[in-house]
Amino acid sequence: MKYKILIADDEANIAEFLMKYLNSLERVEVVGTAFDGQDAYNKVLELKPDIIITDICMPKMSGLELLRRIHKTMLSPKEIIISGYDEFDYVKEAISLGVKDYLLKPFSPDELEEVLNKIIKDLEKEKQLQKNMELLAKEAQDSRDLISRYIVRDILQGRKKDISEFDERQRSAFDFEAKLYCVCIIRVQFHLQDNRWDFNFRNSLDDFMMLVDQTVFGEGAKLYAVALSHDRFAMVISSGLERSDFRYQLRTGLNHMANSLNKYYGLTMWCSVGSLYEEWNRIAESYEEALSIWKTMKTLDKTLYFYDSREEASTEKENITDEIHNLKNRLIMEVQIGNEEEALRQEEILLKNYAMLPSKKSDFIAVSLGEMMYAISNFMERKEYLKNTGEGRISKIRGEVIEKMQYGNLMEIKPLLDEYIKECCRVVSMNLKSTRSDKVIEQLKFIIDNNLDNENLNLDMVADQVDLRPNYVRQIFKQKTGEGFVEYLVRCRMSKAMKLLGSSDMKIQDIAESCGYSSQHYFTTSFKKFCGCTPTEYKRMMDAKGEGKGEHEE
Repeated sequence: MKYKILIADDEANIAEFLMKYLNSLERVEVVGTAFDGQDAYNKVLELKPDIIITDICMPKMSGLELLRRIHKTMLSPKEIIISGYDEFDYVKEAISLGVKDYLLKPFSPDELEEVLNKIIKDLEKEKQLQKNMELLAKEAQDSRDLISRYIVRDILQGRKKDISEFDERQRSAFDFEAKLYCVCIIRVQFHLQDNRWDFNFRNSLDDFMMLVDQTVFGEGAKLYAVALSHDRFAMVISSGLERSDFRYQLRTGLNHMANSLNKYYGLTMWCSVGSLYEEWNRIAESYEEALSIWKTMKTLDKTLYFYDSREEASTEKENITDEIHNLKNRLIMEVQIGNEEEALRQEEILLKNYAMLPSKKSDFIAVSLGEMMYAISNFMERKEYLKNTGEGRISKIRGEVIEKMQYGNLMEIKPLLDEYIKECCRVVSMNLKSTRSDKVIEQLKFIIDNNLDNENLNLDMVADQVDLRPNYVRQIFKQKTGEGFVEYLVRCRMSKAMKLLGSSDMKIQDIAESCGYSSQHYFTTSFKKFCGCTPTEYKRMMDAKGEGKGEHEE
């Protein structure tokens, strides 16, 4: 199967290059090209491509506006943004729209193919997941719980906001007539080996909810849950109680739930709770509030975290966004010079400032962190630091950070961010050290080559001239040249001696002295050991070949 690609770029030469190159690949085919945003949008609706490659700046409709309009449809193609270095603000906005794949102009075919391969893998996974979901839906089409879970997911994501969008069976699977609704995001800490509580498996979440059902949330309360990741899920609670009673029962029930899990199962639970709403179609708002609280949490020193709009309005410190901007720049600068200790200190301060932001700015945190990692990676790519070392690992960690930002909080992101910063500093330091060491080797060779006649030329003398420790000079010389310092020095002296013996009429004693040997006997012994013959024998061989200038006694 070939995946369909739509190209949207107002530069005809780029669009033509992309089309020719992509059509040469096995797994994809270009089904259309567009030279402005409006045409691209119309072709998306018509052709329903699997992948869209779009420039940011286009006439009639920008690439970002194109993505916004596509997101409002039922279509969900994978998106690749093309941008220039001077369009970074647009890239930040693309990140906030959920775009994970972008290419900086000019880009190579290999870069494009790498991004495409990753997207194809995602599409294959989704395709398999879709098959699994279809099979699951077919096997459990009469399951009321499963139907309600699909309904809740649609409601949480704001896909459906009118009762007419549900059929009769769906309406009976969810309480659309409750007095109040709210959403809780619940995280349970357990060992990964304990698959019993991996919420990515439906049975695990069902078993967990059976425990939750034993907790009292008030008369007429109903609970619906959907998994968010392996260790957390969103729970919608509907109630027939009045607001004050429901809030009390909610707090009491969640506390009882956390205490029971800890007491009887050794599990730790945390929960963030969105606002209470009277309309079911505002459940998505409660979910976003609960999610925003979770993302801005720096510590988990209590079980429950409730959203309070009044408190939110007064928590942001004046000029904190400016401080965050400055902290990010300082952190980026420290990474660029490989200063791990100071970079991690700046990161700690940065996260503390993020934690001061109101929960409603959780999206700002995700974009801000994404921007910072983008700037670091861009620097390392421009310096070509990732060519031979670190690229795969750094890319992997960065992907994990971005993934964790979807549902994780600052406390959970920090270990991954620490690892990312440490690895980047390690690669930068290694490259800087390599560059410095190359210059040191050049200096050492220059000193040796220009002091071969100095009998006192040795490791200590050379190390002193470059202001380095002798042991370090010995190690770096061996590491960079593959040859020991003494071996290199002897080879240089013998090379000079052979050159003089074969091309001059100098006496053997004078040649020995010009190569750093005051003793002719010692010079003769060293030369024979290196060349397999005495200086006189070597000179005779050169003379016999017509390359010598004369013959002298030793």
